[in-house]
Amino acid sequence: MDNLTCRRAGELEDLVVAGSTDTDPSGSTPTIHAKNSTPAPPPTPVPSPLTRLLPCRTLNFSNGVVLEFTEEDIPIPPAVSFAENLALLNQMWDDTPPHWQGNSVLIIRSVPVPIVYWKRIYSRLHGEWKGLKSNWSLWKAGLSAFVICTSLSLPHSDDCYTLATG
Repeated sequence: MDNLTCRRAGELEDLVVAGSTDTDPSGSTPTIHAKNSTPAPPPTPVPSPLTRLLPCRTLNFSNGVVLEFTEEDIPIPPAVSFAENLALLNQMWDDTPPHWQGNSVLIIRSVPVPIVYWKRIYSRLHGEWKGLKSNWSLWKAGLSAFVICTSLSLPHSDDCYTLATG
C-alpha cells in the first residue's frame, strides 16, 4: 500500500480574495485589483479549513481494480459469522475465480473488498485488527479445510462442514 496524499475533487478549495479580477494579456495569470487599484500578485490556492489531506492507501485486486482510499473511508469491521455457511466464506475470501462472486460484507468507496485483504486494511487502524485477528485466522484455517475437503469430493457436504469447523 502506498502512502500518497489523497485529494478528492471538491475537497480543495481556493481562497477567494475580495476585489475585481482581470486576466493579463496572455490570458493565463489573473490579476487582482484592490480598491486602491494597486496591482497585487496572483492569489495562491490555500486549502480551506475544512480540507484535510490524508495518507492514501491502495489495494490492487487480481481483476485489475485499483482501490484508493483513506483511513476515513474504512468502516468499522463488519460483524459476520460463517459458522453455518462456509461456502459463502469461500465466495467472499478472495477475488479470484471461480468462487469470487463480487460480493463482500466490507464495502469501501462502493467496492466490495474480499476478506483476504482485511488484514492489510485493518492492521493499520488503532486496535481494529486485534478484534478481527482471531476470527480472520479461524476463517482462513476453516476455509483451507473446507476447500481441501470439497476438492476430495466427499459424498456428504456435512462431513466437510464438520471437518472444517472441528
